[in-house]
Amino acid sequence: MDINDEIENLKNLFDKENIEYELNPFIKVSSNTIKRFQKILPNIPATFIIFFNNFNRFNFKWSDGKISVINILHLVNLLEKNRGYTKINKQQYITLINCQNTNLICQIGTNNVNLFFSISISINGRHRNLVFPLNLPLDKYFQKAIIYRGVPFWEFLENQELWTHLNTSVSFSAYIKEINNIYLKPKQKRKAWGSIINEELNHLNPIKIKEQLFEKRHLISPTQISIELHLGHSIHPEIANYYSEIKNSLAIRLTIKNRIYSNFKIASYRELFEEASSFFWNYIGISKRKKNKKEHYSYKVLIYKECPVFIDLKSKEKHNLYYYEHSENQLYKINLTFNQFLFKLFACRGVENWERLFIGKNYVDEDVISKIKEVNPNIDIDSFINKK
Repeated sequence: MDINDEIENLKNLFDKENIEYELNPFIKVSSNTIKRFQKILPNIPATFIIFFNNFNRFNFKWSDGKISVINILHLVNLLEKNRGYTKINKQQYITLINCQNTNLICQIGTNNVNLFFSISISINGRHRNLVFPLNLPLDKYFQKAIIYRGVPFWEFLENQELWTHLNTSVSFSAYIKEINNIYLKPKQKRKAWGSIINEELNHLNPIKIKEQLFEKRHLISPTQISIELHLGHSIHPEIANYYSEIKNSLAIRLTIKNRIYSNFKIASYRELFEEASSFFWNYIGISKRKKNKKEHYSYKVLIYKECPVFIDLKSKEKHNLYYYEHSENQLYKINLTFNQFLFKLFACRGVENWERLFIGKNYVDEDVISKIKEVNPNIDIDSFINKK
């Protein structure tokens, strides 16, 4: 099967699963541009010229990925001005193909052209570029990128030995399992978070979450793998499930008879995993000099509000939740899992300080209980009082 057949297969897959995409096949390269290219890089292989004649400026984009080939004319214009190079670890490369956060790059030597792939990871304000040798020719790389349909870091599937150079505690078998669970296998049937939120909060106009059932296959998020590589362990499935569907922040303000009962925002995917501003020390306002002295300074904001809720993403076993009491400058562990916490949050409409009911077995706040009953008369209030 040739490359064009693989492209057609990918289009058919997306059409079948109602995945929106943008496809720009290619732009023809003039003979003059090729001559200029060869003049600048006399050692460029003939196979490169054939490839770019067929796929110059090819662009295939969808929600969770992309495969883009450079525009030779644009590259030549830059190279003639001694620009257009990518510098990684003091070495100069030329980017040929971009696949989301993976690039196919080449290094032009005196007598040869060497191909590499690079991955770029930007988490919590820190940026990492890693370069690995490639054992595929240019056209085969492009074809494999399409065959793997946007799976992040698919290059490691072609050369498992390179995985050890990532220096991550995530094993290769765990990576394969992650791909199988998120990308290849259908999800276990259950209600989507969008459905749950709409049912609980449909009277709080204008909250409407786009439906996406979990039994429908998701394309894997490249950022998720990047985050797991950065953390050194997998994201808990409950967190991954929520953020695979609800990527944006969700803000809710509930007012009854001019009285504010709740006012909070659930962190977006980017806020929780990618932004350094959501670290405990940053959000609370602790000096950098002191930030590394306590473990909880690395916690991230999950719920933005007067008394925020933080989550420990560094824990390998489970990601504990913590309620922050401003007046006491104190963190209290919330005795709920991630899913349990969200179910309770939506059921009680996020009434201020409801988390206090779950920071101790015998703690009961009658004022909070009264507010919960007022905002949701049909709630199972016993589940907030009789904790096991």
